[in-house]
Amino acid sequence: MALAIVLLIAATLRLWRLEDNGFGTAYYAAGVRSMLQGLGLFFYNAFDPAGFISLDKPPVAFWIQTAFAGLLGYSGWAIHLPQALAGIVSVWLIHRLVRRAFGVPAGLAAALLLALSPIAVAADRSNNTDSWLVLFLLLAAMLALRGRGLALAASMVLLGIAFNVKMMAALVCGPALLAAWLLTTTLDWRRRLGWMAASGAALIVVSLSWAAAFDLTPKDRRPYAGSSHDNSMLELIVMHNALERFVRPE
Repeated sequence: MALAIVLLIAATLRLWRLEDNGFGTAYYAAGVRSMLQGLGLFFYNAFDPAGFISLDKPPVAFWIQTAFAGLLGYSGWAIHLPQALAGIVSVWLIHRLVRRAFGVPAGLAAALLLALSPIAVAADRSNNTDSWLVLFLLLAAMLALRGRGLALAASMVLLGIAFNVKMMAALVCGPALLAAWLLTTTLDWRRRLGWMAASGAALIVVSLSWAAAFDLTPKDRRPYAGSSHDNSMLELIVMHNALERFVRPE
């Protein structure tokens, strides 16, 4: 009953008059509208209908927004709705995670704090990508805490999907996920190392699959990689969405 009340609070704060936010960040909303106009534009995360330039973020969150807009019609409400739903699910997930480790009262407190957190509510009522980043990271944490070899591999797959939501911001959580798995697993060290190697390979493949496909496409058949200097999605990953954000320039 208490969890239901927390989830109701989370849903109310995220869904009430959601349409009042208009189209949110116009840059992202324009990309969703463009991606509705063709599979090629959809796959390459195109900003404009001509497919001249791509958004400067990876595509997963915008693919989800485009799917909702395709089903419900293109509107601000339709492109904000998936983030609101992701935020509600995240409240439920953090309750499960904390309850398992610290008990029911702690789980409810954690869920309530996330439900009420102003920055979380604001992000979940927008068309930014942070809501999906949080959701995929929480799912990855749930799997890592199972301590099984296959669970670690699945956790790294989800971390790779999170990478395709917000690139290097997702990988900041990688060491914590690995530490959680190491603390909960009962496997011997030989099997641990084997699963860690396999999971690392899965993380690399999933993380870089879309960027590699983008860069391997001839440049005259795809959009220019937005915010990159060399028309390369891999360069965007390393520079604009990593070093230029995490390292202070001289």
